[in-house]
Amino acid sequence: MSDEENKAKLITENVTVPLEPYIPEGLGTQFANNFSIMNTGNEVFLSFYQPEVPFVSTQHPLKPPIRNRCVARLVLTPTGLKALADALNQVSQEILGTTDKSRNE
Repeated sequence: MSDEENKAKLITENVTVPLEPYIPEGLGTQFANNFSIMNTGNEVFLSFYQPEVPFVSTQHPLKPPIRNRCVARLVLTPTGLKALADALNQVSQEILGTTDKSRNE
């Protein structure tokens, strides 16, 4: 087999490599209660937001608009989005299933 044939073979073969989850020390965790999804066709942007709620009192009424600060932004391929949606659906079913059972007992 020539070098070019070997290179083509390396490029076209699928290889499964295990990934070890690693969360770097100091990586902050953000609470988000709003999100948006933007689809470009080739990629999907998931943005997560937390409203910056100001101090409100009778002397200082709330003045809209409230800034909704983006605390995290992810870019996924359509395939990655499908995998994320499937995983979220599975976890959601587990949580709701547990909740439903505990309600009936």
